[in-house]
Amino acid sequence: MAHGRGLETLLFWVVILIGTAILVPCLLLPPWLDYQTAYRHREAAGTHVETLERRLRGAEKRLDRLQNDDTYVLRLAEDEFGETFRTPSVETIHVDIAESQPAIMSEGEEASGDPVPLPEVATFVDHMLDEYPITRLYVSPHTRPVLMAIGAAVLLSAIVLVGRPRRARQPSRNA
Repeated sequence: MAHGRGLETLLFWVVILIGTAILVPCLLLPPWLDYQTAYRHREAAGTHVETLERRLRGAEKRLDRLQNDDTYVLRLAEDEFGETFRTPSVETIHVDIAESQPAIMSEGEEASGDPVPLPEVATFVDHMLDEYPITRLYVSPHTRPVLMAIGAAVLLSAIVLVGRPRRARQPSRNA
C-alpha cells in the first residue's frame, strides 16, 4: 500500500499546482498591468516635464534678450514689420540664427503649446493583451471570476479530498 500512498501524494501536488496555476495569474496579472500602466504614465509625464523645462529655459533666454539686447529687438522688429521698420542708412546683414546662436528650441520640439499626450490605459492594456493573448482570460471581467472560482475549487478539492489523512485500520478484537 506504500505505492498507493505515493500516488496519492503525487496526485495531491499535481492538483495543487494546477489550482495554483489557475488562481495566481487571476490575482497577480491585473495589478501588474495596472502597475505597468502607471509606470508608462510616469515616464510620459517625466518626458513632458523635461520638454516643458526646455521650453521654459528657451522662453527665459528669449525674454532676457528682449529686455537686454536692443539689436535682438531690432532684428525681430525688422523680421516682423519688414521694410517699413528699417532704420535709414543702416544696412542689415541677415545671419541664420540657428547657426550663429544656440537654438532656443531643441530639434524636433513642437513650437506650439500643445502638451505631449499621455498614453491611454486602454491602449497599453490592448497592446499587452495582443502580445500575450492568454492574459485576456485572466483580466476580462467576464472570465476572471470564473477562473478564480475554478482555481479555488481545484485547490479546495485537493485539500479536502486528496489531502485528508487516512485512518489506520483498527485490529478487530474478535480474534
